[in-house]
Amino acid sequence: MTPRTWFLLPARAVMALLFAAPMLIVAAYSLLTRGAYGGQSTPWTLANYARLLDPLYLEILLKSFWIAALATALCLALGFPLALFIARARTRKTLWLALVTLPFWTSFLVRTYAWMFL
Repeated sequence: MTPRTWFLLPARAVMALLFAAPMLIVAAYSLLTRGAYGGQSTPWTLANYARLLDPLYLEILLKSFWIAALATALCLALGFPLALFIARARTRKTLWLALVTLPFWTSFLVRTYAWMFL
């Protein structure tokens, strides 16, 4: 291992911990049962995963994947040509980049009020 790799080990360990710990917590919670007042109770069970095979949940899962695939395709269809245009633009590249990033600068509250008035 090179000295550079040794310097990266603490950062990689922290990143792995910050990724793995929440995943393990979610996995543990998924094995618990629902408590009487909405909390979790301790009998460990795989019943939550067995419920995924219910036709209602399967339909919802498939619709979710379909919407995700459609949104991904739409973003690629709109974003890639725009990014290619901006990358190849000889003039006003900064203006085009500003116009693309402008919606991200707008406050969520302002956008909410704008939608209310539309």
